[in-house]
Amino acid sequence: MAMLAQRAAYVPQFARRRPVRIGTSGSLTTDLLAANTVDEVDAVFRKRLKAGDIPSWIKEDWWVPVVIKGGGHTLELLVAPDYAAVGSDDDFIRLGKTSEYFAQEYAEAFDAVLPSQKLLLDIENAASVQVPYIAVQKAGKADDSTAAVIKANDLLDAAYAKAGASNDDGKLKVSGSRKAYVVRPGLNGDYIAIFGGRWTPRGATVQPTSGKAHTTGRISGTPNYSDASHGVVLISRKAKLDGKWVDLRMDVFGSKDPSVVALVSNEGRFDPVFPNAGPASVAEFSVVGNAPKGSVTPYKPGTFKPSGGNAGLWLVGGVAVAAGAVYLAVA
Repeated sequence: MAMLAQRAAYVPQFARRRPVRIGTSGSLTTDLLAANTVDEVDAVFRKRLKAGDIPSWIKEDWWVPVVIKGGGHTLELLVAPDYAAVGSDDDFIRLGKTSEYFAQEYAEAFDAVLPSQKLLLDIENAASVQVPYIAVQKAGKADDSTAAVIKANDLLDAAYAKAGASNDDGKLKVSGSRKAYVVRPGLNGDYIAIFGGRWTPRGATVQPTSGKAHTTGRISGTPNYSDASHGVVLISRKAKLDGKWVDLRMDVFGSKDPSVVALVSNEGRFDPVFPNAGPASVAEFSVVGNAPKGSVTPYKPGTFKPSGGNAGLWLVGGVAVAAGAVYLAVA
């Protein structure tokens, strides 16, 4: 699959990572270690999101094309090359132990949606850098501390370095090194949905063994449980369906053509937002039919910015043209 060749002015120095991460809004590590609850972790990451402390490969650089075919259709997606993070290019932490509410908030900041379980598997299969699942445990169980979020981040950095990958190399690295939040029908905010992760680069799914997203509101008696393994994967709402630019949320997930919906969901038609059912829902459409209609900002041609920093990406004859620069599509 063709991947974008991106500029590589910055090469991460994994071995020289500073013990305390300093962004434009203060010490990220210090604040994160002081947080205990999911709400407190959300607040730490939200502060950075609002301050614009986001690595350039999410905020500015072009995202990676992923092509899905089926039912006579071709869907072209733009996917963030790595799991969502906050911080600077050389000092960042990938999101972990956040709520799915904040995952949705982060995605909306970049005109993106969270993946369905089908799309997450499609993305993991398309990744050109394959890193096995990285478990961070304490006493044989998942470590839900904020220290584990930092440890998981550094272990993944080291795994990328071992694989010869860098953060701004233009390669898709969402390969199942961690689980991720997904959206599915009937999410009312009382429980989370997590999926993905692979024991080997092309091996079995970690969560869950049934092959379907795991939804739960309580793990060890903790409402809205989250830990370091719960990553956030971003897919731009700007997509191409059969050669035409569309809004992934409204025109593909929301299509009344089952063959189009099947490109993105193996659970039927539902609005890919969290929550999409119950009184707190902002869903526009729902498989259960009871989700109230809320406000959304549909895609308007010529105005969509898939990665928050630059104008749209246009592929012409295998060449990506963006803001006056030309990047060749390479294998």
